[in-house]
Amino acid sequence: MLVGNIPVFDAFTVANSLTPSNPMGAPVPATISLHILWTSVSRRINHFSNAAGRFRGSFAETKVIVDVVANTPSMNFEAVTDPLSTVTNFAQIGHLADGFFFDHPCSEDEEDEDERRDD
Repeated sequence: MLVGNIPVFDAFTVANSLTPSNPMGAPVPATISLHILWTSVSRRINHFSNAAGRFRGSFAETKVIVDVVANTPSMNFEAVTDPLSTVTNFAQIGHLADGFFFDHPCSEDEEDEDERRDD
């Protein structure tokens, strides 16, 4: 998945972003770009359902590599991650239905059929 130049605000620190008075200054416009690559499916969980929790879905456990670029033009700041150091050994992707959508039909069976053809 590749998404680029998502508008966000840079508040400089977590504490500054959580403090209403922004002691380090008001947040400024910034952008973030992400390149996320899911690899190596280690386990599939198909047709999981918990009626009491009103939650159902099908999931795949994978590894993920994340490349991030954050830009704050007004501060002349850019942060770039090293993709080789951002490998996570657990990530979960999938399809879920919960709350209101728990009782509504979905195309989960069709998606599972497409996944089997791709494997």
